[in-house]
Amino acid sequence: MSFLKRVKRHVRPFLPSGKGLQRLQDRLLRKARLRRTRDPLPLIMDSGLAYGSVLPLAISDVLLDKPDFTFLQIGAYDGVAHDDLGDVISRRRLRGVLVEPQPEVFKRLESLYGDSDHLTLVNAAIDRQPGTREFYIPPRDCTQTASFNAEHVMKYGFARHELIVHNVECLTIEGVLERAGVDSIDLLQIDAEGYDHEILKGVDFSRFRPALIRFEHRHVPPAEIDACLARLAGYGYRFFCEANDVIAIQTERPAAAKLAA
Repeated sequence: MSFLKRVKRHVRPFLPSGKGLQRLQDRLLRKARLRRTRDPLPLIMDSGLAYGSVLPLAISDVLLDKPDFTFLQIGAYDGVAHDDLGDVISRRRLRGVLVEPQPEVFKRLESLYGDSDHLTLVNAAIDRQPGTREFYIPPRDCTQTASFNAEHVMKYGFARHELIVHNVECLTIEGVLERAGVDSIDLLQIDAEGYDHEILKGVDFSRFRPALIRFEHRHVPPAEIDACLARLAGYGYRFFCEANDVIAIQTERPAAAKLAA
């Protein structure tokens, strides 16, 4: 008997088996930011064959009941790069509010949507309290890694002294909707480079409850994501997990509650 087989024979009784082994493997994959998949090999090898995000399908489903569908997009960037919402906005003429804190990027967003009377563009950041905060931007154009957290931006290979610091206006979700003259939303879309969970903590579900919430999970600590999902599940949401994002779907489909005056 080989040495390796002898080791396996002595160690096997102490290792989990069956579903226990699968759960252990899933935990290890999660720590490595990987996941198990049963997708057919052609879809794994050529991602272009797959549909992509299910967000447009989820929006289409809600539109059946809510033709006046309204969205709030936090971290809209330029409206083009990695934006699953852009095509739906143009095809369906969705009413909505797009929020982007980076001044130069906001100019590109204005050039794309500035003439759209069904959209409101706001050059600000969303936080749990109104005011101003330092916002860190990498020293190059066309980047979506800007953040309140300098360490997050530095993970992409930038030194602290290279970062551009802007003092940005911060609004709460309620504040930006009031500024835009919107009293309810059906989709809350968040892409805030690791700050998504903090924004979700500030959502008052007694005041409004969107039919859909989409937020990025890949930059957020697993424990924080777990807490977000537990809170949302308590309000009747169920989830579809994509590679980088979670889509929370309100199962009871209540009418969007209006913001308190």
